[in-house]
Amino acid sequence: MSLGLYRIATWLLAPLFLLQLAWRARIERSGAIDLAARLGFGSKLAGPSIWLHAVSVGEVQAAAPLVLALRERYPHALIVVTCITPTGMAHARRLFADQNVTLRFLPLDLPGAVRRFLDRVQPQVGIVLETEIWPRLFYECGERGIPIILASARLSARSVARYRRWSSLVQQSLGMHVTIAAQSDIDAERFRSLGVPTDRVSISGNLKFDFSPPAAAIEQRQQLQRIYPVAQRFVWIAASTHDGEESAVLETQRRLEVAGLDSLLIIAPRHPRRFDVVAKLIETSGLSWARVSQWRAGSLDRSIGRETSVILLDTLGDLLAHYGLAQAVFVGGSWVAVGGHNLLEPLAMGAATLTGPQLFNSPDVARNLSESGAVTIVADAHELEQQLWLLAQNTDERERRGACARMQLDSSRGALQRVLALVEARLDKRLWLMPR
Repeated sequence: MSLGLYRIATWLLAPLFLLQLAWRARIERSGAIDLAARLGFGSKLAGPSIWLHAVSVGEVQAAAPLVLALRERYPHALIVVTCITPTGMAHARRLFADQNVTLRFLPLDLPGAVRRFLDRVQPQVGIVLETEIWPRLFYECGERGIPIILASARLSARSVARYRRWSSLVQQSLGMHVTIAAQSDIDAERFRSLGVPTDRVSISGNLKFDFSPPAAAIEQRQQLQRIYPVAQRFVWIAASTHDGEESAVLETQRRLEVAGLDSLLIIAPRHPRRFDVVAKLIETSGLSWARVSQWRAGSLDRSIGRETSVILLDTLGDLLAHYGLAQAVFVGGSWVAVGGHNLLEPLAMGAATLTGPQLFNSPDVARNLSESGAVTIVADAHELEQQLWLLAQNTDERERRGACARMQLDSSRGALQRVLALVEARLDKRLWLMPR
C-alpha cells in the first residue's frame, strides 16, 4: 500500500474510529473523546517541546519514569504526552497532575490533523512507546526533520507478517529519522527484517522494568490496609481479567473457602465496560461480595466486612495500591488468546505473581521471569488453586519468590538511561538550558 492509498483508507475509516472511541468512552465512563484534539486543534504551545506518545493505560504507566527523568534533565522544556484512549488519558491526568506536563489526544492520522498537531506542539523529538506506527504522522515528522524514537519497541511474529504485506508504506514510515530502541534481540531482528538499517536499531530493554512504585500508591496501600478486612487473611488478586477467566477464579475462591482457607479475592477486570458483567457473575456465584465504587460512593448498607469473600475493583487507577495488599496475584489475559498483561507491577509491589501460559505479548519478558522463579505459570484453575494453597501455607516460599523477583527486576533495569541517551543525542542541548 502506498501513502496515497493509505490516506484514502484513513479518510474512509476515520468516522468509524471516532464512533468506536465514543462508544468505548460512554461504556467505560472515561470522559469525552475531544473531537477538536483528534482533528489536531488546540492551543499552540509557548515554545518547542519534547513529545511522548503512550497509547493507553499500560503504556502511560510505563512512561511515568521517563517523563519524570525528562522533567529532571530538561527542567525548562515543555513536555507533551499524547494518548489515544480516554482511559489512557484519564490515567495520565492522575499520574502527571503535579508534573507540569501538557496532555493531548493524538490526532487522527490525516494530513490536515497531523500538520495542525505538529504546528501547535512543535516537537523537537518524539518518543513513541512500544509499537505505535502511524504512517502519515511519521512521514510528516520526517519531512520536518523531527527525530522519532520507538522506545521499548516490540514486534510479534504476526505483526511482522502484517507489516510485510504493506512493506512500501512501512518503509516510508520508518524513514531515516526513526530510531528503534528494541526490547530484545528478537524484536531488533524483526525490525531489521522490515528493512530498518542495523545502525538505527539498538536493544534498550523494556522501560517497564524501570518502574518503581510511586509514593502515592504506597500511601494508598496503607489506607486500604486500615479499611479492608485483610488482617490475618490470605489476600489474592485476579488482575486484568477477561471473559472466561472471572468464572474460573470465582470457582477457585469458592473451593479455597470450602477447604477452610480464610481468603479474600479481589477481581480487577481489564476493561471498565465489563464491570457490570463481572458484577453479575459474582452475584450468581453465591459468594459474599462488595463493589469498590459503591462502597466509596456510600451506597452500600454496610462497610466491607470480614465476611466479604470477593471485592470487585471497579475503579480506575487503584490496582497498583491493591497489589500491595496481596500475598499473591494472578495476572489475566493469559488463559485466553489475549497474550497476557503487565507482570512487573505486582512483582514490584511484593506479591507472588502467577499467570497463564498465553503470554505472546511479551514472550521474552515472561520467559525470563518464569525461568528465574519470579513468576509461576499456571495452566488452568486447578494449578492456580494448588499454587494459592502453597503460597497461603508456606511463608518461606513466598519470601523465596519475592527474592527472585527483586533480583530479576534489579538485573533488568537500565532501559530508561539508554532511552534518555538516545533523546539527548537528538536534541540541541542549548535549547533546553535556557529558561523560558
